[in-house]
Amino acid sequence: MEKDKFDWASFETDAIERLNRGEELTGEDGILTPLIQRLLQASLDGEMQAHVETNRPNRRNGKKGKTVKSSQGLLRIDMPRDRDGSFNSGLLPKRSTSLGEGLDNKILALYGLGMSYSDIRSHLAEMYGVDVSEAALTAITDKVLGELSEWQSRQLPRVVSVCMAGRVALQSAP
Repeated sequence: MEKDKFDWASFETDAIERLNRGEELTGEDGILTPLIQRLLQASLDGEMQAHVETNRPNRRNGKKGKTVKSSQGLLRIDMPRDRDGSFNSGLLPKRSTSLGEGLDNKILALYGLGMSYSDIRSHLAEMYGVDVSEAALTAITDKVLGELSEWQSRQLPRVVSVCMAGRVALQSAP
């Protein structure tokens, strides 16, 4: 699993340099796009894990690359596959080429508000016509919260933020 380790320090250094150059936070080449892509991948992997656990003896069968349109621009995703081909993601259904209106963000927002998995499930079914199992919701939040926890616990450099004419510049503190 070491190859999947995300280099937060490099990401952070690059992000600060790009912010200082005035680059955009979001969009196809946005500063935060790799982080969003990583969280989406973790959500899909969580959905697959829940699917294979509830559909034994089915098991994972690798991944297939897919380019998806999103509000962040084009994202390159590795769609997980299963042996019997029964996996259909609630976040990114089969043959879908665009990410919905941030369903994963809605799930996390509802979870963050303290809603139970059964409440989230019924809310998603009522509002969006999406049927996501409680096991899939658990797996999604567990995977994404793991990524967020790792990000929150990273070592922060000493920086000073300076706002000049509506632009934010970050500089290392002495």
